[in-house]
Amino acid sequence: MNKYVNQMKQAVMEYQKTARRIADQEARNRERLSEEYARAENNALFTEMREACDKAYNQIQAVLDTVSGGLGKAVELRGKDVTEDVQLLSGAFDLSKTQLQSLVAKYRNNPTMMNAIAKYAKANGIHGVQIPTEEDKLEAYKVFAEGARSMIRSITTDPYIRLDYLEGWGEVPVSSERLVDLVGTGNEIK
Repeated sequence: MNKYVNQMKQAVMEYQKTARRIADQEARNRERLSEEYARAENNALFTEMREACDKAYNQIQAVLDTVSGGLGKAVELRGKDVTEDVQLLSGAFDLSKTQLQSLVAKYRNNPTMMNAIAKYAKANGIHGVQIPTEEDKLEAYKVFAEGARSMIRSITTDPYIRLDYLEGWGEVPVSSERLVDLVGTGNEIK
C-alpha cells in the first residue's frame, strides 16, 4: 500500500475511533446526568469532536502538501537502477506502443527506467504510451484525499457508519486499479 494513502487512511480511522468514543460518552451523559449537566458536558464533547475532525482534515492536507512538494522535485537518476531492458531502448529495436506500455508497467517504480522509456517514445514519435506524469500522480492523490474527506463527513454524521471498505481502501479491488498504479508505493517522493 502507498505510504501516503495509508497516512490518510490512518487519519480517518483515528477520527472514527474518537467520534465513536465521544458519541458513547454523550449517550452516557444523557442517561446519567440531569439535562442541564448533560448539555454542558456534551457541549465540551462537541468541541472535542470538532477539533478531532479538524485534526483529521489537517492530516490529510499535510499528506497532500508533502506529496505535492515531493513530486515537484527532480527525480534522481541512478545507474544502479538501469536494467538489461535498457538495451531494448537503444534504438536497435523498433518497439511498438504495446511493448513500451509493457515496459512502463514493469518499471513503474523505477524513475531511471521510466525516463529511458519516455525518451525512447519521444525520440521515435510513439504517442499514447501511458507514462504517469507528476500531474497525473498528484491528481490521483487528490482523489484519495477527497475520498478520505468524504469518509470523515460520513463519520461526522454517523460515528457508527460501517466503512467496510476502509480496511482495503488504497488497494485493488477496493480502490481503482488505475489510481493505485498511479500513486505506486510513494517511495519515490522525498
